Amino acid sequence: MDLPDDCYLTYVIAHEAWYAKVPGVIDVPRLSVVARSRGGGCAWEFIAEEADLGPRRPSIRLRIFNEAFAAFEQIPEFFKAISEAKPTTLAGLVKILNDLGAVDDTERVEPERIRATSA
Repeated sequence: MDLPDDCYLTYVIAHEAWYAKVPGVIDVPRLSVVARSRGGGCAWEFIAEEADLGPRRPSIRLRIFNEAFAAFEQIPEFFKAISEAKPTTLAGLVKILNDLGAVDDTERVEPERIRATSA
């Protein structure tokens, strides 16, 4: 990997996050792949989501805006691994990310600061 010096590779499984319980927030299983900056924010981010192509045709779709095209050069190992493994589920994609040393940044528990304001 050739991430910017202040970044590390992370992912967030949106449908497992605490905010996924809010109706309409997460409409399909998805995760974000992120070059997270240690100082806050990120260099880039793109989304992988499960796509409904019909019975017995599990599939995932990547959504990458032009601002994240640097990912093609910075994490070529990821794109090579998905090309070889051809994962059809997000679990398969998570395995690839874990094998590359990515960090699971999913917030599964509602932060106290949010809980305090909604009480």
